[in-house]
Amino acid sequence: MTKLSEIGLILLFLLCTVGNGAADYLPNSTLETQKIRVLTLIDTVGVVIQKTTLSWDVSTGGLHDGLLYGERQGSLTWSDSVMTNGGRYRETRTFNLDTAMQTAGMPNFDQTRVITYESEGGSHMLMNEALSIALYGSVSSTEDQIMCVFSKPDTAEIPGFCNKASAKSSLRNVNSAAITTAGSARITGADASVPAALTYEISVMPVLDSDIGYAAATVSTLFTLSIQEGRETDMKLDTWNQTALELTFSDASTVSGYITAFTKVFEYQSGLALSAR
Repeated sequence: MTKLSEIGLILLFLLCTVGNGAADYLPNSTLETQKIRVLTLIDTVGVVIQKTTLSWDVSTGGLHDGLLYGERQGSLTWSDSVMTNGGRYRETRTFNLDTAMQTAGMPNFDQTRVITYESEGGSHMLMNEALSIALYGSVSSTEDQIMCVFSKPDTAEIPGFCNKASAKSSLRNVNSAAITTAGSARITGADASVPAALTYEISVMPVLDSDIGYAAATVSTLFTLSIQEGRETDMKLDTWNQTALELTFSDASTVSGYITAFTKVFEYQSGLALSAR
């Protein structure tokens, strides 16, 4: 996937790691896996309406309301929408999903999109994107609700975890802009050496062949993390079911008016062995 960091300043680089032995241990895939690919090419003057949604849940056991003993669950959601009431609209987009187990550095999901838009007769464009992942692990035998119990008794296995990451962007009142976005995520792996990952990048710049020399729009982004990790693996210890790490993170930005450059990059990993990207 083409990295926007090659054309803009990386404003955020976050690697989330924790103490000895405590981190996401991704679910493995089911025996049957799925691949989805969508390619979109649009060049038009007129009304555009697009909407894409994805919801994927996977578990080492069965999908239910809680976590069984030693079970790991992962979920990935994605949505995007674009709407114009006229104007010149050009788009190239690729969407890929592979539910098979991935190695470090390879995503289950990725999407890249390049849009240029110029208003005609007072028209404007709206655009929204949202990507999130959630990973859970537990030794609880309770199925009433998802429990973040942070241990496995008398083993060298990995303690519990309850981690969520999300990235959102929104564009309003777009009159002229060149927009590039890229998102990717991983929630399945063959073993504990493969970390969970989410990456989202957005760049808003002037249209190259435009006479005005700036983008005109309101752009907002929001990146969030909610992390809980355990430490002890010995149920004989008093701390076997206690949270050993809590981390919350939020990064919000909004710009409005005449934009010469706007770039945001969010990179998140959680695991026992984090890759360079």
